Amino acid sequence: MRNYNKALIIAAALLVGGGLGFVIYGFVTAGSIDNSFNFTYEPSSPDLVEDLTFNVDIGSILFKYNTSSTASYAKIDVEMEVTGLYMEGKTYLDFFHPSMEWWDNTTATFNLLSVPDVWFDPSHWFKSYNIFVTVTLRTDVVYDL
Repeated sequence: MRNYNKALIIAAALLVGGGLGFVIYGFVTAGSIDNSFNFTYEPSSPDLVEDLTFNVDIGSILFKYNTSSTASYAKIDVEMEVTGLYMEGKTYLDFFHPSMEWWDNTTATFNLLSVPDVWFDPSHWFKSYNIFVTVTLRTDVVYDL
């Protein structure tokens, strides 16, 4: 019976110590990632109605019209902040697809998609997103969004 009690105490100490170490390490490596990206849309052959597609699975999109004349048909500004535990050494690529894949000028499609199937990474368990996509459109062009 004494060996059973010793084994139980050792197992409980390891479990509590491991859990406490996990939480403490998470707070020690807490941080945030701030990035901003800009894209412009210039059609190769302008149409009467410009078709723009936006696929964003997280964050908010704000559409607004320009207040001064611009050369581009659309300007897309992306502001992102990812905050949480276990963020040491992380970049936005750990949470999203690369920015060069976000905007396709030939199809006029914007895709801001998060990386799927990352349940095993604790930085994804304890995170918060602040993502704002601002699309500035020209007032003299008709759009189909």
